[in-house]
Amino acid sequence: MKTSETIEFNNQELDVIGHYSHEEPTIMYLPDGSGDPGCPSDFEIESIVNEDGVDVTDDYDEHIETIRNLVIQIIED
Repeated sequence: MKTSETIEFNNQELDVIGHYSHEEPTIMYLPDGSGDPGCPSDFEIESIVNEDGVDVTDDYDEHIETIRNLVIQIIED
């Protein structure tokens, strides 16, 4: 699902736009004897835009994982 969330990071308000995938639970055994390992929720960042409407995605490369986790936390809370 495509979504946009606003976060505060390093004293800046940022709009993070991307695609959210919800968690899929682990299924140990299906009736046919197989299983499904499931997967954690994820947020694929498409862009990060600052308060002035400027795309600053490249400026936050080293913080992408932290920003991704913040967005997931906001969506799931």
